[in-house]
Formats: sequence, C-alpha cells, structure tokens
Amino acid sequence: MNSSIINILEILKAAKSLKSLGFSSGYNFDKKRADEYFKELIQNIHPTSPVFAGILILEMSKDGNDFTIIDGLQRITTICLLLCTLCDAYKGESKTNEDARHKILTRYLLNKDDVKLQLKGKDKKIYSKIVQNEGLTQRESQTNLFETYESFFQQLKEKKISATNLFNIISRLQFMVVFTDKSKIPTRELYQSLNKDKDDLSQINLITNFITQNCGEAKQTWRLVVSNFKNLELSFALKNFLRDFLTIQNNGQIPSESALYNSFKNYFIEISEYQPPQQIINNIKKYSSYYLKIIQAEFDDYEIQNLIAMINENNGQDSYPYLMEVLDDMENDLISKEMFLEILKMINEFVTRRNSADCPNDMM
Repeated sequence: MNSSIINILEILKAAKSLKSLGFSSGYNFDKKRADEYFKELIQNIHPTSPVFAGILILEMSKDGNDFTIIDGLQRITTICLLLCTLCDAYKGESKTNEDARHKILTRYLLNKDDVKLQLKGKDKKIYSKIVQNEGLTQRESQTNLFETYESFFQQLKEKKISATNLFNIISRLQFMVVFTDKSKIPTRELYQSLNKDKDDLSQINLITNFITQNCGEAKQTWRLVVSNFKNLELSFALKNFLRDFLTIQNNGQIPSESALYNSFKNYFIEISEYQPPQQIINNIKKYSSYYLKIIQAEFDDYEIQNLIAMINENNGQDSYPYLMEVLDDMENDLISKEMFLEILKMINEFVTRRNSADCPNDMM
C-alpha cells in the first residue's frame, strides 16, 4: 500500500478503467448539492495554486492500468461529469474547441469505444449516454446523475464561466490517492471500514456481495428476498427487516444500522458451522415473508389483520422481532390462533399505554 498526492487528470489519463465496487447505493448528488459544489469550485477560478480535494482509495491491477474504486466513487464521478460538461460547452464552437473536446474525451473519459468509469446499475447506462452524447429517456433524464450533469452545464452558462477556466480549475484538483494491491482482505471489508457511519443501501449491497461470494446457489434465494421487497416498493424496509431478524438471532441485541453488514457476517459465520448456506438463506426468506405480512397488515384472518394494523398505527415497530417469532410459532402449530390473538392484544395495550405516557398533559 502506498499513497501520493496526484492531480485527478493524471489518474483519469493513466487508467484504462475505473471500476465501481457496487456497494454504495448510487450517485446521490441532487441539484441543490450540485449547485453548491459548482459555486465552491469556481471560487478557485483565479488562484493558480493546487486545490486539495480529498482522499481516494484505489485497488490497482497488476499492470497498474485498471483500478477498482474502494472509496471516492462520488468524487470521481463528479469530476467526470464536469469534464462531460466541458465537452458539451466546446461542442461545435470552433475547430480549436472541437479538438479540445476530442482530447478530453479520449484522454480522460473514454478508452477506445467504452467509458473508463464503470458505474453499476442504472447509472452505468446513463453515464455512458452522457459521455457519448446519446439521447436519454424521460425517466433517465430525471435521475440524480443526469440532473447533476445538467445543473453543471446550466451553471457554466449562467455564471459565464469559460470552458477553459473550468478546465484549469479541474486540472488543479489534487487528491491524496492511496493505492492498494489485491490482498486477502476482501474489498467489501475495506469499504465497510471506511464507510461504517453511512446509513444507506450500501449495507444491503455489502450483504448481497457477501452472500454471492459465500452461498453458492443460495444466492438465488437471497435475490428473491430482495426482489420481494423491491416489487412491493418497500426496498427501504429490507434493512429494517434484517436488523429485526438479527435481533432475534442475537437474543434481543439490536445491531446498529451502520454495522448491519458486520452483524450479518458474524451471524452467518457462526451459524454456518452447523447449517448449510441454503438452509440459512431459506430461513431468512421465511422470516422476510412474515415481516412483509406484518408491515402491510396483510392477513386472511380479519381479527389478526386488524390487531396488526393497530400495532403499526401505534408505532409498535419495536415489537416486530417478537411478532415474527410468535407468527412462526403459530405457522408451525406451536401456539394456537387464539393465543396469538391474545399476544397481539397485549402488545396493543402496551404500545397504547406507552403512547399515552409519552403525550404531554396539555395535548391529551
């Protein structure tokens, strides 16, 4: 592992490819943040000294030309969008500007006919279209990635910043770049340690990567779990389910949101000593079906449905781990429906009293 202070253009020029790990939840600049970033950037339009822009951590291939971005994906993506903005500004202006546009594209953004920066998911296609100046669909044009790019271009025009001046600013951006070799430490572990305080879908992506690498065919079952939440437009709830599921497995100890991946990994390693991966993931899938029924209050039995709905309305979400366990008991005929109903009534009484105690007297 070694580090250097390097100009961002040197990195982009040297790289044949810059690959995203795919753990982060995607590009999350919105228009407001893009405008603020552009304003901060052009404050450096007159000085000539280098501008320190942060830290990048890259895993380097053996030949030194292909890089995997462990940390700094958003920073690199933002710089590439700014370079795309320059290409748009130079387009068709003059032969000199066309030559400048061609140099930016071929040196920093493209490797032959493919883009150097390889994003994941829907951002991959959208970014490629931006770089290669292809038309986007209406849905693609409403993404954060494209709206940030469009905002940069509008700011360039509104503030009457010349493309040459913006290029000079970018050429002065210096990063401390830490280069790592491929090692026995998985890149997801490095990413987790660097981003442990981030509360976003990266935790789910890390878990998905772990399952993909360690669970063989069981990874298909996990994909079904993810799809079930996604198809119901409840992707945000998957992380909450995993926290509640792991709470059950850890005897009531609730894992923190930022350590969800580590908690899952520790649970999986411990239980895999006596259960095969498929059985572990099947159990997760079973409990996820319970969780979806609970949060949606979807039960064939009207009494159960009504009582579950009341728990949800009364903010009784902290009872979900226990509810999943007793629902599993009822499904396996370990308790009767009548007993389950009594448990639901007790939970409702508790959350109702708790809510009443939390309300100030002048509001009751």
